[in-house]
Amino acid sequence: MEEQQVEAGGRIKRREEPEFLRQFGTPFALVDEIGGEVSYALKSDTEELEEYAGRSVRVRGFLVEGFPVEPGAPGYISVTEVVGEG
Repeated sequence: MEEQQVEAGGRIKRREEPEFLRQFGTPFALVDEIGGEVSYALKSDTEELEEYAGRSVRVRGFLVEGFPVEPGAPGYISVTEVVGEG
């Protein structure tokens, strides 16, 4: 399957809930600015996501295969670049 590149905006937040960590293996989430819902879990080998925690940003990356695991659940982005403020 070809990797699908995506760009998304929101606020990066740390999520420490055991269920979130178990499902995604990362504490980072991209949260919708208006509703506060998690849009995507985030991981990165190239960006230090902790530096952006609490900030509104736009991220680019690739969807992680197998997510969302059920309809309405968050997707998962392997971030290659934080491109600036959302």
